[in-house]
Amino acid sequence: MNPGRLFKVSRVLVQGTRLLQLLGFAPGRQWLNVVNDEGVIGWIGIDFVTGGFDGPQPPVTNPKDVQVVTGTVLDVNGNPVGGIGFAIVQGSQREDASTDGTGTFYAFLPTKFSGTWTVSFVSVACTSNTMDLNCNCLGGACGKPDPESVTVTLPMSAPLSFMWK
Repeated sequence: MNPGRLFKVSRVLVQGTRLLQLLGFAPGRQWLNVVNDEGVIGWIGIDFVTGGFDGPQPPVTNPKDVQVVTGTVLDVNGNPVGGIGFAIVQGSQREDASTDGTGTFYAFLPTKFSGTWTVSFVSVACTSNTMDLNCNCLGGACGKPDPESVTVTLPMSAPLSFMWK
């Protein structure tokens, strides 16, 4: 239905399923908008897809009927920090998102959700520009975002900002 683990699942694809058509990426490029062999249009997490994409690069496709929790992580010099994972949590509801090459993360939530949510730093990917080729922290210091956790009220009115220290 929509990008995110908190939305209704329309289909479960078995391992090895081939996607017939890639329509686009959600902002942040962690979710793919696809059409399956039944003609059903939906979203699949990029973590569940292997292999490359043939043809021209698909466009960014803004999902409909979602609310977005978004933020940016920059280092002390104003450079984007990619591969930083955040959890967006309210009670037992949780959605995860990671910063892209621009240092921005996007978490897509159903429009019916409201109230206070906590956005917390949870991980650093080996592909982060804070890591070396062996998945070790550059300079021996891993760092963390400041603040490590913030509380937001949905719907959000402005993106979050984090400083990597």
